[in-house]
Amino acid sequence: MYENLFLSLREHLAATIILFVILINIITYLLIRNKIGSFYLGALMTLASLFYSLLLYLKEAFLVLSDFGNKGEKEFSGSKQYLLNKFLIFAQLLLVVISLSIIAVGIVSAWNNFLPPKYLRDRITELEATVSEKKNELTAADSKIQQTDKDWADKKDQLINNFKNEKKNELQKAVSDNKSLEPAIYNNPEINNIFLAIKSYLDNNNGSLSGRKYAVIKYINQQYIGADAANILRIYTDNWYAAQTTKEALEKFSEDNLRLDIQPDLNMLKQTSSGLNSIISRWEDDLKNLNAEIKYNFSALALTLLSSLLQCIITIWIIGIALELLGLSINMAGDIREMRSKINDTPAL
Repeated sequence: MYENLFLSLREHLAATIILFVILINIITYLLIRNKIGSFYLGALMTLASLFYSLLLYLKEAFLVLSDFGNKGEKEFSGSKQYLLNKFLIFAQLLLVVISLSIIAVGIVSAWNNFLPPKYLRDRITELEATVSEKKNELTAADSKIQQTDKDWADKKDQLINNFKNEKKNELQKAVSDNKSLEPAIYNNPEINNIFLAIKSYLDNNNGSLSGRKYAVIKYINQQYIGADAANILRIYTDNWYAAQTTKEALEKFSEDNLRLDIQPDLNMLKQTSSGLNSIISRWEDDLKNLNAEIKYNFSALALTLLSSLLQCIITIWIIGIALELLGLSINMAGDIREMRSKINDTPAL
């Protein structure tokens, strides 16, 4: 029955409130039309007393505990209800602790309900820390790249000149060494014809340099010639290969290739920087999406605070009424004992 009543009230709350206001005004006018203002004032004061009466009662509880702190056991030492009086003191302390604990727990719960879900806040905190860490790594990588660029810009011209001069010297040495070998080869009838065949193959074949070199070495190994003669041909072939590769290096020279040889870590630093930028961008998008999900629940905050306040009010009322009844019983017991004592002390007529 009550369940259906509350369900109907929730479904028709606005209409119920309007009808209630109309009815209470009509009935009040019919019953006490000359005291309508006093009625509403009394009703408001009664509702307000639900709150300020509790504050006054709590104040009394604090005063009782303060008074007990000043007087100690003196007030109850001669009482016949010693333990009951002490129990009232403990109950007052318990009332203060419970009521304030309810308020404290309510404030904490209201704050937690007001904030976004904990898992969302934890994830955002974790992502922010990770993004900050990766940004520090990116700053370090970019700083190294900038320093590497500066070093290259400062020394580039000198390094290029050194590289070209070194390669030219290597080329000249290889060519010069082979020219110095040619007279000995031409004057050696054992390898003269073999050399001419090798020289023709090396100069006219369009295969790769390394392919031609290893083909000639294989050809030399297959010839029935002395070890010294074969060694001269191999040295000539090695010098030819060194000269051709050096010449090719000069023809195909580029600053980028030279820089990679001199600064081999540059590519890795650039890849690291690019990867960190990509990761940071993706995680910042995730953070943006997570922050979009953050919503502060003001209604939950208000409802939790109101619920805690009502719990505190109900607790104080229940415990307070129980303590006042107990105190009344103690006082009645004391009054009855005093009356009996007076009756016993009165002489019989």
